Amino acid sequence: MTVWRFWEFQGHFAEGGRTLEALLAEPSAAKPSLERARVLNGAGVLAAERGELEAARSFFEESRRLAEQLGDENRAASALMNLGNLALFQGDIERARSLYEESTPVFRRTGDQGRLAVALEDLGLVAHLQGDLEGAEASLRESIETARTSSNIHSFSSATRELARVRLVQGANAEAAQLLAESLALVRVAEEPPALADCLESFAGLAVAGGAAGEAAVLFGAAQALRDSVASRRQPDQRPWYDHHLGQAQAALGEEQFETHFGRGRALPVEDAIELALSVSATA
Repeated sequence: MTVWRFWEFQGHFAEGGRTLEALLAEPSAAKPSLERARVLNGAGVLAAERGELEAARSFFEESRRLAEQLGDENRAASALMNLGNLALFQGDIERARSLYEESTPVFRRTGDQGRLAVALEDLGLVAHLQGDLEGAEASLRESIETARTSSNIHSFSSATRELARVRLVQGANAEAAQLLAESLALVRVAEEPPALADCLESFAGLAVAGGAAGEAAVLFGAAQALRDSVASRRQPDQRPWYDHHLGQAQAALGEEQFETHFGRGRALPVEDAIELALSVSATA
């Protein structure tokens, strides 16, 4: 695994960013190379996770220019896909979709299954945000199978969670629960705090859908505490789904009871939060 991916998955966005940006500033790193393009891409991802979108854009654009100059179309398409992520974070869903659709055929043509799995997940996410649930489901199922064949565990887990959210909206609560349990198992093995927080929030949505607003509020609180512990931001593209289900829990409980349950969740040990999430899954 690329070192910057470790920082991304563990939520060490500031530490990783400082390290990569110092590396890029070294005189020996100034020469155009695919290694510089790779490091620029990593610096861009970590900057985006910190909410520094313009800095991220600069890194991605330079990475793309270098990759094109040096003839690495996969790396150039990867930078393009990340520029699509920035568009998504800024609410420009059509622009994001256009950039994802431009990069995806490159990965198909070159056989880069790992990046193809990510691109397909991105297409599934924008379809979900646009209300195209059938299109989202198709892209996400292909992403999951592609990630499985390429042993891309992180993408497999992430796409599985997104498919669970789509299936929950479609009313397929039992399948959503099964998908979330599968994703959670992988996240626990990989020990990825940001992904675990995402899992807990997804289980909270499942709890709301099943009428268990109290359990949902506890899980939302536990997820927030986990995010706070690693300074992991909830990206703007995640807000609509999160806000909808959080709002449902607040409406069902009332503000005072919601805050009480949310506070309980913030104080809950992580393993206890996971146990609660799995209990919600078992009754879906």
